[in-house]
Amino acid sequence: MNIKYPTISYDSNNYIFVSFYKDNKRYRISNGEKIGIDLKPNSFPLEKRNEMGQILASEVYKFLQSQKPLISRKRVQIDDKNDLEYLHLALQKKLTSNLSTRYLSTLEFIYHKICDYSIEGKLDKEIIKEFLNSYSNTTSYNTIRVHLSALISEAMDLGLKHNPMQRIKRKRQ
Repeated sequence: MNIKYPTISYDSNNYIFVSFYKDNKRYRISNGEKIGIDLKPNSFPLEKRNEMGQILASEVYKFLQSQKPLISRKRVQIDDKNDLEYLHLALQKKLTSNLSTRYLSTLEFIYHKICDYSIEGKLDKEIIKEFLNSYSNTTSYNTIRVHLSALISEAMDLGLKHNPMQRIKRKRQ
């Protein structure tokens, strides 16, 4: 098997990532989670990221040579929760992560507003549409939609069984 050495690149925000191909599929990873190591180059200062990126690329190369399968994203199963409880857990997880305070306060605002629209802790497409349509400004609608989608995606990772945002398109200006 001919394995190419992974390439190291930076995005526009100076975040480093490693690119490689496995089974004719392109992967871009910014930490060692998918290969089972605890290495996060972007948590280092800018001047150390390239060095840490080189280490990550080396570890990825060793991993590819071992022909082990990549580790998939883990889903935590929590039973007997309604949709809003999953959304609350997602919000709590986001609040403990290293995100901007403005973004986090927006997520909290959206969570509290969607709670007002929910009936018996349920979220479905119609409730989401009603909530989003309360924003007549196109930019506001799209911004709220993106933030709510981030919360729902996190809730799905935590065990939410359906995606109430499915097929809700952004508004065009």
